[in-house]
Amino acid sequence: MRIFRSTLQPHQIDSGLLVIGVFEGAELAAPVAKIDALLGGHLKEHVVSEEFKAKEGAQLSMHAHGKVPARKIVLLGLGEKKAFTPRKFRAAAARAVRAAEAQKAVSLALCLPFDASESANAAKAAAEGAVLAAYRFTAYKKDAKTKLEDVAVLGSSRLSVKAFDAALDLGAQFAAASLYARDLVNTPSLDMTPRHLAKEAEKLAEAAPNRIAFKTYGRAELKKMGCGGILAVAQGSEHEPLLVHLKYRPVGKAKKRVVLVGKGVTFDSGGLSLKPADAMMDMKIDMAGAAAVLAVFKALPLLKLPIEVHGIAALVENMPSGTAIRPGDIVHTMSGKTIEILNTDAEGRVTLADALYYGATLKPDVMIDLATLTGACMVALGQDLSGLMTDDEKLSTRLHGASEAAGEPLWRLPLVPEYAELIKSRHADVKNIGGGRCGGAITAGLFLKEFVGTTPWAHLDIAGPAYNEKDYNDERSWGASGYGARLLLEFLKRM
Repeated sequence: MRIFRSTLQPHQIDSGLLVIGVFEGAELAAPVAKIDALLGGHLKEHVVSEEFKAKEGAQLSMHAHGKVPARKIVLLGLGEKKAFTPRKFRAAAARAVRAAEAQKAVSLALCLPFDASESANAAKAAAEGAVLAAYRFTAYKKDAKTKLEDVAVLGSSRLSVKAFDAALDLGAQFAAASLYARDLVNTPSLDMTPRHLAKEAEKLAEAAPNRIAFKTYGRAELKKMGCGGILAVAQGSEHEPLLVHLKYRPVGKAKKRVVLVGKGVTFDSGGLSLKPADAMMDMKIDMAGAAAVLAVFKALPLLKLPIEVHGIAALVENMPSGTAIRPGDIVHTMSGKTIEILNTDAEGRVTLADALYYGATLKPDVMIDLATLTGACMVALGQDLSGLMTDDEKLSTRLHGASEAAGEPLWRLPLVPEYAELIKSRHADVKNIGGGRCGGAITAGLFLKEFVGTTPWAHLDIAGPAYNEKDYNDERSWGASGYGARLLLEFLKRM
C-alpha cells in the first residue's frame, strides 16, 4: 500500500472513498462545509437526520452522486477535542482504512484535523494507523482479496510540505517494521524454524552490508561458550539451537550502545512438562520478542540514528523427546551460574539467561529484553498490556514515554527483592520456577535479573499484547501484533 501527501482540497480529490475526521460537538469544519455546499446541503441534513454526534469511532456515510470527484464520503467521529494524543489519529486512520476495505475501495483520501499543536506527530501516527490496519497475513492463501492500494493524506496548513512528508515517511517506516514482525510471528513453526529465523536475520545484514553485521553461533560453538541454558532447552528438538547477533553501526561515531534481546522459541510444546493441546495451538508466537528485535534492524538503516545497536536472540524449539531436558535436571549457564529445571515449560527464561549474559558482555549503556514469558503477566495485566520490570527509574520513564508515543502500552511491575527467595534452589544457584501460582511474572523477572549484572536493564513481558485473538476497531488486527518494534524504535529515536 502506498501512503502519500496530497495538496488537493477534499472537494477536489478523486478517490474511491473520502474520509473526513470531525470532532464531537463541533460545527462543520471548512472541508465538510464546502462539500456540503456542493451537495446542496444534503450532507448536513444527513448529519441531523442520523443524529450523528461524532463520538469516537462513529461513522456516517453517503454517496457523492457526482457532485465531488470522490465516489463516497464518510464522516468519522474523533470524539471530544481534548489535548492531542497520537492514539486518536492512529486509530482514526485505521478506521478509515477499514471503512475503505469494507466498501472494496482501492483508493482512500483521508482528511484529519492536523492543525493540532503537534501536527508532525499526528501525521506520523496517522501513517502508522493506515499501514497497520491494511495488514493481512495472506502468505498461505490461494486467493488473496484485493487490497487497498493508495491512501492520500491531505496536508496540514501548519506544517511545511517537507515536514509533513517526513512525518508520513517516518510513520510508514515504523509501521513497516511492525508488519515485518507480524509476518515472522504469523508464519507457522513448520516454516519458521531456528534456522529459518536466523536466515531472516542474515538477510537484514545482507540488505545493509555497510551498516549491519551478522554473526551466528551453532551447537558446537554454544557448547564451547558454556551456554548450557540454550542447549538444554533445544536438546529435545531435531532443530539445531542458534544464537544470533546483529550489530548496527551508525555512519558517524556512536553516541550510545544499546543491546536488545528477544526471546526466540520458534515453537513451544512445553517439553516434557507438556502443554495442553489448546494451549499449544498458538505457540508459534513464542519467538515474538526475537521478531520485534529483528524488526528494529529492518528500520535502523533508514532512520540513520547515531547509536550502536546490538540485537541478540537465542533461537530454539522446545520439544518432548527421548533426549529432552527433564524436570530435576541442573544446567550450567554462560555466566557460571547453575539452573535447576523444575518445569520444562518455563524454558524462555532459561535461554534468556545465556542471551542476557552474552549481551551484558558487550557493556551497553542500556539493555532491554522482550519475551512472551509468562501467562502470569496476562493474568495480572490482561492481553493489551506488557509488563515492564526494571530497577532503573530513568529507563522506566523513557520506556513509558516511548510506549505512549508508539501506542504500544505497558505497565510497570515491581521487582520485589523479597520474592528472590522464591527462585532459590536447594541444589543449584537458582530454579526456573518460583513458589506456586502467585507473582509468577515478577519471579520470572527476578530470575532474568540474575544474569544481567550491573548493566542498566529493563524486561518487557509481552505475552499478552504479542498476539490478538480478535480484530479491533483500530490498527490492531487478528493474529500477531508486532508489539515492541515501534516502541523500541521510538525509544531509540528519542535517545
